[in-house]
Amino acid sequence: MAWIESNPFNIFRNNKANERQPDFGGTILIPGELLQKMFDDFKQSDDKFARVKFASWRASKANQEKNIVMSAKLSMNEEPRNAPKQETKVEEFEDDDIPF
Repeated sequence: MAWIESNPFNIFRNNKANERQPDFGGTILIPGELLQKMFDDFKQSDDKFARVKFASWRASKANQEKNIVMSAKLSMNEEPRNAPKQETKVEEFEDDDIPF
């Protein structure tokens, strides 16, 4: 199973001027291949959502000093959402084949 991934991105601690501002922020750069996959997944879905996986890692101590809290990336399975699933063939047998 192949995956399409974004470039890793950082999540920063926000220097809040007031409590209504977000605690964290960052920018995600989405490559065209992933954006196209998101669009295709959206078009094929019945509920009109594109499902994108999100993974994150805690920042190293050196990065925490730069206000980086986490590093993260987005990914999607390359296979179409409605791709036919492989069927598992169940072998039929008769009661005479059972040894007990």
